[in-house]
Amino acid sequence: MQFEHSHDRVRALVLALLHAIDAVAARAGTAVIRGAWWLLAAIALQATLGILTLLNQVPIDLALTHQAVAIVVLTLSIFQANGWSRAALRRMR
Repeated sequence: MQFEHSHDRVRALVLALLHAIDAVAARAGTAVIRGAWWLLAAIALQATLGILTLLNQVPIDLALTHQAVAIVVLTLSIFQANGWSRAALRRMR
């Protein structure tokens, strides 16, 4: 289970980095670009907390912080998807 979870962590980090680079390259707008970099930072924090949680044998405070940051990552992802759809609609007009 942990092996698959660690692969998911790497995939999420790579995709978030590619998304941020693409947002900059596409000149998506300040809010979308900032959101992409914040999403990358949140995913990096989430990955770091996950590693620390395992290395410290799952202390409850780190485990709960890891779960709380997961909610932040999900929220930022939703906002980012919404920002991209709005930017795409503006370009179509």
